[in-house]
Amino acid sequence: MDINLTGYLWGMPFNLSGTAYQSLIYIIIGGIAGALISGILKLLGDWLNRKRDRQDYKNRLIGQLIGQKHLILQLYAFYFYSFISHEYLMLRSTVEGIHGIDYDFILNSIPPGRQSNEAMKMANKARLESVEYKDIQEEAKNIEEIKLKLARGIKDLFIIIGSLQAHYLDDLKKNEFIKDIENAMDNYNKLELMILDKINRKQENILNIAGVIPSQANARGLEPNVWRDQYFYEWIKETDDLSKELKRERHIRSENLEGKINELINYFVYNDLKKARWYQFWKIHIQEKAQP
Repeated sequence: MDINLTGYLWGMPFNLSGTAYQSLIYIIIGGIAGALISGILKLLGDWLNRKRDRQDYKNRLIGQLIGQKHLILQLYAFYFYSFISHEYLMLRSTVEGIHGIDYDFILNSIPPGRQSNEAMKMANKARLESVEYKDIQEEAKNIEEIKLKLARGIKDLFIIIGSLQAHYLDDLKKNEFIKDIENAMDNYNKLELMILDKINRKQENILNIAGVIPSQANARGLEPNVWRDQYFYEWIKETDDLSKELKRERHIRSENLEGKINELINYFVYNDLKKARWYQFWKIHIQEKAQP
């Protein structure tokens, strides 16, 4: 008796082949998709690694910027402390010079036509022999040495900033912060002119008073040297107060420059922090899951 297996042959294989065929398609499609996804993930991972390397480089630049900021502020402080000290000593030596004028001797022993020249000789001699004048030369040497270091430090600061700019080409906000730094630095530099102006005006005032000490003393019934001594102690106090005023102004301008550099640093750090969060999200939730 013949057994007809056609239904089975065409039924079972059909179902089996159909089932096998469907599974094979899924496997093939899944394999292709998996390969594509793995390839994409690998490319994306490589891109993220390069991006991470760039980020590491940017982080190093930001670290260098922070270090250079501290160096610049320190050099500025050294420079202006020396500069203020130099001009202060110049003014103090002038006061010491005037204090060395023996007005009583000049008025009583020197002919009127020679009195002015004799007073100047006494003042110059006392000035050159003063302790303050001896310290002036040392401060002048410090100023020149620090000025060169400061110039190099400022150059290095802007080289670092320029390197960071290359990573933020389309970011216009950073240009505003950089401009603010340049303006703050320019304002700091102008302190030099302010110091010279205030010191020179004070010195001119002292010299003008020195010329009228005899007439003022005579009007008050005092000996000129006694009146000179009263001015001497007033001038010492005024000179010390002026030095303190200039140092306070230096501190204000230093804080302003530091604040502007900090704004740029904080801006870089804030923007990179946002990008780093995205990278961490990718690393934890996507890239690691794609590993075989």
